[in-house]
Amino acid sequence: MCVLIVEDIIQSPMALGFAKTMENTLNRKFKCVETGKIIGDIEKLCKQTGLGKTTLYRYIKMGKSCRGNHYIVVKDPHPGRGMAKPIQCQETEKIYDSIGQAAVIAKVSPQALSQCLKGKAKTCGGFHWCYA
Repeated sequence: MCVLIVEDIIQSPMALGFAKTMENTLNRKFKCVETGKIIGDIEKLCKQTGLGKTTLYRYIKMGKSCRGNHYIVVKDPHPGRGMAKPIQCQETEKIYDSIGQAAVIAKVSPQALSQCLKGKAKTCGGFHWCYA
């Protein structure tokens, strides 16, 4: 007779890693990229979108839209690190708070956008970028 202990499955290293990452993300504030509105916690965001915590976490991590809006995690500034600089798309003249925010909207990697801002590439995602 084989007895399956559910706790062993839940406590696997892979599940623990995902749970820890999700817990760290869910304890932060979130910002709607389109409206600029800051949502205080994951519970409010769940009610606003009608989606569960895990689904929201995955959408945010992959940069997908949640009910028509993109959300990013508002990171606390770390001591010793520079603050995010606003950047601008020259074609649309829209200003973004950070490289990460612009990368989500433009559907490009933050690294590629950074290379463009440093002058190592002329365009990124078909747009010209500069610091605002």
